[in-house]
Amino acid sequence: MEPSEEFFTIRGVVRVTRLLFVLLLIGGVIGWKATEVSPAFISIPGWILPAALAGVALTFVAYMKPSIARVVAPIYAVVEGLLLGSITKVYEYSFEGIALQAALLTIGVFGTMLWLYSARIVKVTGKMRRFIIGSTVAIMGVYLFQLLMNLLGVNFQTPFLHDSGPVGIVISLVVVVIASMHYLLDFDLIEKAVNSKAPKEVEWLAGFGLLLTTVWVYLEILRLLAKIRSND
Repeated sequence: MEPSEEFFTIRGVVRVTRLLFVLLLIGGVIGWKATEVSPAFISIPGWILPAALAGVALTFVAYMKPSIARVVAPIYAVVEGLLLGSITKVYEYSFEGIALQAALLTIGVFGTMLWLYSARIVKVTGKMRRFIIGSTVAIMGVYLFQLLMNLLGVNFQTPFLHDSGPVGIVISLVVVVIASMHYLLDFDLIEKAVNSKAPKEVEWLAGFGLLLTTVWVYLEILRLLAKIRSND
């Protein structure tokens, strides 16, 4: 093993991230095939909700104990793949071609944020980091509260969050922007890890972060496109 391979490297992150996305795609295919959609009914596997909750739990575990990210990240990739595959099939049935649109836009967002960061057009400052994290906590708080209400049998809908009107679309657009800004935090982590010669195991945390951000951006773009197309 080369000396550089004992530490965090860009090549290592690429290798880890590639593996995680392969696992995500495998889970996605399984989730897609397990979901049945027709004009008469939509049959979503019973494990979808547990998969969603497991994804949230695994995220907390990985960031609270980074040393086990190499174990948690692959599991998360498969679990989220199952969830994404099922959700995507439901959206695709209602809005043909939306899955490809969302995927291409997600790739575009990644490329744009990478360019903004590498060109130093946008710099990650302490203030920006606090804004991104604070906004994310607020958004996730709303999502989790609504999920909890639904689990308790309370028919609660956050005002405008699911609305396809102008306000609902603007809210979704804002959430997409916040989610996309997490790529900046991911790139910043990678750059600092390389410069500080961080332990090689941090590659898994960095890869997990990129996967997590991509999943969130994709889901929010999917939601945004559905709102826009429902007005056609």
